[in-house]
Amino acid sequence: MINSPHLSNDVLLLIVSKELPKSGKAAVAEHLMECADCAARLRGLLEIRRGVLSLTDDEQGLLTDDVPETRDARKSAVLRMLRIGMPIVLILLAVAGGLYLWIAQPRAVNADELLTRADEHESRTVPEMHVRIRAAGASCITGTQLWQVSTPQKINPCMKLRASLNAARWNPDKPLSASAFQSWRRSLSRRHDTVSENAQDWNLRTETEDGELHAASIRIHKSDYEAVAITLEFSNMDSIQIEEIQASELPPDPAPIPATHEAGPTLSNPALLADPMDSLEVAAWTALHRAGADSGWEAFVLREPGKVVVRGIAEDANRKNAITAAMAQADPHIEVVVHIPAEATAADRALLPERKFGATAPPLAEDWLEQHFPHPSERSAYSNHVSELSRSLLGEAFIYEKLTQRYHGLHSCPCGHGLEWILLAHRQRIAELQQQLAGQMSALLDTPAKLAPKKSLTYKEARMLDFLVRSAVTAQSDPSLSLPAVLKSLRSLL
Repeated sequence: MINSPHLSNDVLLLIVSKELPKSGKAAVAEHLMECADCAARLRGLLEIRRGVLSLTDDEQGLLTDDVPETRDARKSAVLRMLRIGMPIVLILLAVAGGLYLWIAQPRAVNADELLTRADEHESRTVPEMHVRIRAAGASCITGTQLWQVSTPQKINPCMKLRASLNAARWNPDKPLSASAFQSWRRSLSRRHDTVSENAQDWNLRTETEDGELHAASIRIHKSDYEAVAITLEFSNMDSIQIEEIQASELPPDPAPIPATHEAGPTLSNPALLADPMDSLEVAAWTALHRAGADSGWEAFVLREPGKVVVRGIAEDANRKNAITAAMAQADPHIEVVVHIPAEATAADRALLPERKFGATAPPLAEDWLEQHFPHPSERSAYSNHVSELSRSLLGEAFIYEKLTQRYHGLHSCPCGHGLEWILLAHRQRIAELQQQLAGQMSALLDTPAKLAPKKSLTYKEARMLDFLVRSAVTAQSDPSLSLPAVLKSLRSLL
């Protein structure tokens, strides 16, 4: 009776009408126990039968008539209705089964959804978390004296590690967080995300060609979307591992380094006491750096009589509000005067680095560009990318020079040491941009692509470099220059 993987409609109808021969009942029963599809079809038919038989009292009176013709007519009517309803039942069962499988199967989670859920978890819980940050030669724990750099009389491994995170635009105060990961990820112009999973965790890996931090991975618990581990992979240094630790694993804070005093006037003289605005200025520079607004092209910290002012030009209202909020969180006494480009004054623009522009003329390396990038869009993309690297380098050199001047200007206040880790981060960023620019121009300059910079450029050198780069590859060249002379100068600077 059963010659196919499933019971036929006729067999199911015989079961419903209780006319299945005894000889086939055992095989059919065994099949129904093993085949969920056939069992589901049979349940659907039985539901139809119950619906047909649930008639009104008058209809039941007619159906219970003892006249054989009436009973035969009733049976025929039920069987006809079952045969007519059978295709509909099968369709409904198929749709219901497909819907169940779609709901029951695990649904893929993309990178944005995963990080958004993890960020929401962090905003709700705000856990007191201690984090260990490890790299070759350094193992540091957030919240400790070395990590916070409260005694930076000399640069320690943790200060260097913290500066590396800052140079990569990774929040050193919340390193193990989905928000830090997402902030870095959204800053990338090119990226590739890979999401995988195991029984307990989601794993997200983001790769990029932008910057020295070329890949980052985050592990997030499935149960509550808590970030439990992050790995940062750099092209120019060892990877950094970030993971949570228990309070019992915390080491004791190192003993404070005793201060040394040279012979001479003491600080008991009120005239020699540091200006109370010094600490406020350091707080402003720190907040500006953590907000990523100290690129040289956005905002600056200025000292005015009796106050500290953050001035600058933000790209839009959202960025302006973000800078204002960062300063208010750092210290409400910091005054903020940041404009969008449409509101910017001549005084605002005077804060920006000086760029020397040539004439509106074809690039000096026009022939080389056409040979290596035949399509105009490729040439334009290359020229814009190289010009933007040069602009970023100029901004970093500018802000580093300004910060160095302020660091020496705050020599009478111990708070001045708070600028050391920011200066180190900018030094590393300058070296990174020099190497990227040298790599992008290596074919034109005929130099090794991975040649490490010999020294950090000064602001004056960065201005000259920016002018030469744009003369070589953009339509802002100076007709008085020759390509061989420009390439020679570029090699010496890079």
